[in-house]
Amino acid sequence: MRKDEVSQLPHLLNVALPIEDNPLTQGTLVAEMSTATKPTKSALAPVASEIPPTSKAPVSDWIRVAEACSFAKISKPLLYSWMERGLIRNVSMRERGRVKGLRLVSLASLQAFLESRATGGEVRQAQ
Repeated sequence: MRKDEVSQLPHLLNVALPIEDNPLTQGTLVAEMSTATKPTKSALAPVASEIPPTSKAPVSDWIRVAEACSFAKISKPLLYSWMERGLIRNVSMRERGRVKGLRLVSLASLQAFLESRATGGEVRQAQ
């Protein structure tokens, strides 16, 4: 261990060594490490609860059209054509008298449809 590493050792351990116990201090008292140099919680490894989830999988039973498109990796026109043909359950949340609304897609229906396509099974009408 080098001399400069030994002189930093009391600071790393957060202790104050008396003058007679530390030959490197040469008559000075080693002070305790200040709070400014102590490692903070953010400098430490994150706790599991602080790590954001890596999966972008939806959590709800009903998802928005944009989320459904990104989930299935398809375009909006293709999704709307499947919904129009009754292959995927969806609902419009537009209020009476309003021009704009919110369309939600059933995640279970979308997954079942994609699964039926992947396995080569028959495509059924959404219920």
